[in-house]
Amino acid sequence: MRNRVLVTSPSFATPEEAADWVARFHRADELADHGAPLSLADAMELLRREQQANGVRPASVDFTEAKFAMLCRAWPAATYLHRIGAPQVQTYMAKRREQGAAAQTIHHETALLKRLFVVARRNRRLIASPFDDGAVRLPKVRNKRFDHLTREQVESILARIRDAAERQPSWAWQADVVEFLFCTGLRRAELARLRVADIDPFKGTLTVRAKVDDVQTVHLAERTKAIVGRLIAAADPSGYLIPSPVDDPRKAERARANAVTHLFARWKQRLGLKLHGAAHVLRHSFGTELVKVPGLPFALAQRGMRHRTPSMTMRYFHESADEMRAVAEAVARGAAFAQPTGKPQEARRARRPRTTKGAAPTKVGT
Repeated sequence: MRNRVLVTSPSFATPEEAADWVARFHRADELADHGAPLSLADAMELLRREQQANGVRPASVDFTEAKFAMLCRAWPAATYLHRIGAPQVQTYMAKRREQGAAAQTIHHETALLKRLFVVARRNRRLIASPFDDGAVRLPKVRNKRFDHLTREQVESILARIRDAAERQPSWAWQADVVEFLFCTGLRRAELARLRVADIDPFKGTLTVRAKVDDVQTVHLAERTKAIVGRLIAAADPSGYLIPSPVDDPRKAERARANAVTHLFARWKQRLGLKLHGAAHVLRHSFGTELVKVPGLPFALAQRGMRHRTPSMTMRYFHESADEMRAVAEAVARGAAFAQPTGKPQEARRARRPRTTKGAAPTKVGT
């Protein structure tokens, strides 16, 4: 029992192993009670080990390292975690706002600091955190709202790109990338990680890797298979569909993802499109068209977008004023509460009553 919490130990083969675990357990309690001498650098090292064990992608690791470097500007890496309290965290967020940092940037940096405290407590090096009981709240960030295109608008953009490709043949490959993103709904980073070995042209499937080692399968439409064939033919020597502009393997993934972003951003500028967002607009357009398919179960829409929670899929429902007006009219007329139509009760076939095993069936009289 520790702080009114029952702690269950694992099973041990010998009494010596059990005694050693108890000694380390009490040592951890002593450290936690007196403020564990765990610095920011030590906590970050523990987090790095967890990321390596969980198979986090290099791009995500680099993102975490960049936010940790910002934290070290305010607190030296040797600063003990137990000396960082709620007032210090609030002062940090206020200074970052004065420096002109965006709310989302401050949110990411503060969330990393909170995560370091969580890692320290998970390793029994601390028992208190400045984020306990809502003492420090992360800055609220408005969810990104990406514009979406209708199928007709996407077809118009593709036609304009292919018309321009007649003057510049290399642009035909860029048109294939844009069409491939819209027809599959892949994220730009997922496309950057896609290799020729991940494509099964006979089954018409893609093996997509998410941020962590989460492998998912995407099924291709007949229209997309021809595009995939052209992209495979133009793949780089290392097997990636998107060539990398850098040679460093650690930076290659991010460089390929940025190349996809810049590709669509340049076409937005050339075609005079006023859209909020770059390559993710194509995924958002795919999701918007997906949820509009008549009779499509919501679970299939969630699986098609490869979302973990239904709330993520709900972001792709963009109702219009005409649609909401039609809903109001249906409710006013009572159509929304109409009973489903079916066969009349007298026209239905009488059910055969259940019989016990070995008993003679009972005839239904008229």
